[in-house]
Amino acid sequence: MSHRLIACLLILSLGCVTGCGGGGTSTTAFAGPTNADALADLAQLLKDFQQAQGRPPASLAALGGQDAANPAASAALARKEIVYFWGNGIAAGSTVVIAHDAKAASDGGAVLLQDGTVKTMSAAEFAAAPKAAKK
Repeated sequence: MSHRLIACLLILSLGCVTGCGGGGTSTTAFAGPTNADALADLAQLLKDFQQAQGRPPASLAALGGQDAANPAASAALARKEIVYFWGNGIAAGSTVVIAHDAKAASDGGAVLLQDGTVKTMSAAEFAAAPKAAKK
């Protein structure tokens, strides 16, 4: 009787380790933050930088480690997945585009407005939207 109990426990524990159903492979992959997430992260990074430095950053190098709290933004900027018009900061009430998904001009995508809002635009909306000047 104890051998049967041990065998049952072994089978149950093996089932727990391998999982139930689904053929043993997962089709769900962790995709990581989207470009919209990275732009929201960038908005917070810009707010924090402006508060600490009194001005917006002029380059990725100017962040000097202050981007550690906002890794999605700094990674997307480094990989050129998002484009930021350096030197432009967050300003209440302004709907000028200061950063955007790198493919926004051709495919549409997420944009960061100067008021800190992240919005999705079509390629046509993006083309018509006012954009901040590179400083």
